Amino acid sequence: MTKLIILERGKPYLIDNAEQRLLVDLYAVDDKGILRAIRAVTLSPKLNLGFLSAVQEQLSVTTGEKQIAVWMRQQPEQLSQQIKMEALGK
Repeated sequence: MTKLIILERGKPYLIDNAEQRLLVDLYAVDDKGILRAIRAVTLSPKLNLGFLSAVQEQLSVTTGEKQIAVWMRQQPEQLSQQIKMEALGK
């Protein structure tokens, strides 16, 4: 049985079986601040641990702000080359 994980800021994210799927809400906002789309997608069980680890690291006071500063100094082309694509919702 697949179990969905719902993220709540400030609460630990527990993965207690290999079939859990993380539910993520995506919001597309244009440059005028207008909400254009909302989608809910699930991450594959394989992607959950890596994603949750990255979220925890970014929320960390000690590493989060430093990492964001590193990303902001990079050109979009450099950042896009670091992306690993994964299918969502399957």
